[in-house]
Amino acid sequence: MDMTTPALLFPAISLLFVAYTNRLHSLSVLIRAMTTEGSDESKTHHTDEQLDILKKRVTYIKRMQVFGIVSFIFNLMTIISFYI
Repeated sequence: MDMTTPALLFPAISLLFVAYTNRLHSLSVLIRAMTTEGSDESKTHHTDEQLDILKKRVTYIKRMQVFGIVSFIFNLMTIISFYI
């Protein structure tokens, strides 16, 4: 394996960050809209379940971003080790 393989992955990881950030933003807007609309009487059990599922999805996206950061660091270390 030469240095071009990890160097090609370098911009792909950045694109993953953009995709995860957009997904996180859209979910946070949806959660805000669901929590602020209507009064407490109009919230149903179904709405609470949906909010729990959306909050889990936000947690998963945050974890994916952490793994993306770790892969970015490992990719950078691989490129530096090939260079040295």
